[in-house]
Amino acid sequence: MCSQNDTVSREKCDYYLQGLLYGLNVQKSMQQKGMAICLPDMTPETARLRILQFIEAATGGKPSSNKDGGDWMAFMGLAAGNVCK
Repeated sequence: MCSQNDTVSREKCDYYLQGLLYGLNVQKSMQQKGMAICLPDMTPETARLRILQFIEAATGGKPSSNKDGGDWMAFMGLAAGNVCK
């Protein structure tokens, strides 16, 4: 997808790379704080459901009240309970 020059492929590549860069930077930051995250194997669908469940719990069942842009809540939804031992 990142080797294609059409607009749709480039947009998907940009989103993919943004997510990858964000994840690597957050992981580095967490590791420096002694809180590295070790995720279990999971599918994208499992990750999506975990994130939605976390947002539901964190907002008291009112996800529209979430003021986060999504990155931090997504990270916390996946990282919760998965600190490396």
